[in-house]
Amino acid sequence: MESAWQGTVLLADAHGPRGVARCIDALAGAARAGGGEVLRTKPDELMVLFPAPAAAARAAAAMQAAASALPETAAGELGVRIAFHQGPVLLRDGDVLGDTVKLASRLLERARKAQILTSRATAAQLGVTLTEAAKAEALAPCELVWRRPASTESLKLRYGTMELLRAGAQAARIVIGRGFDCDLSVLDDLASRRHCTIQRRGEQFVLEDHSSNGTYVSPRGGAERLVHGASLVLAGQGVIACGQTRARTGQLIEYFCR
Repeated sequence: MESAWQGTVLLADAHGPRGVARCIDALAGAARAGGGEVLRTKPDELMVLFPAPAAAARAAAAMQAAASALPETAAGELGVRIAFHQGPVLLRDGDVLGDTVKLASRLLERARKAQILTSRATAAQLGVTLTEAAKAEALAPCELVWRRPASTESLKLRYGTMELLRAGAQAARIVIGRGFDCDLSVLDDLASRRHCTIQRRGEQFVLEDHSSNGTYVSPRGGAERLVHGASLVLAGQGVIACGQTRARTGQLIEYFCR
């Protein structure tokens, strides 16, 4: 029997030297608890159908959390990737077919260990925290942020010979920009007068961009990221450049989160 309707297809896989079967069982259990219908399982992957993207997003977060609780995952021996996409699906003899499945599969191929990816078109239907990775097409992958960042007690900024230190829940907002009235004045012509701010929110220090040209943040050991009209949680240590990439300016701000 065959029928067609709108649904959200979620695909997940697990890779590691051991514990894969137990991980797949844990993923399937979390998916069912979240209202999903597990339609297809293999030794290292599964397919789940949800009625709407929001249910798939909640279940995906619960699935990653269930996987992270396994000893093999905690030891770094096991990794889980998840992707989901909303669209028309064709149900045939208990299986799901069609372009929606193919698109979810393409997203899964682009996911890294411990990531959840969805399409930009599906992300537009969600009221969750998303990091947009691209804007050019509807399938551009967006990462679902499912883990709460670790608590940060203090933030130190270093710019040349100047240092600023903020600590505790009552840490004041730091204003960074070209203006001389800023807490940290940057000597870069491409920086805006009040370029960005850093403020403690909850247990994190968050950078918020207010500039014309954007703020470039380079975490230590990670890729440089453009923050433009948006916010970003600072963690660990790295470098901030105002208005242009770090490779094009010597006016760099080092940050240290502890």
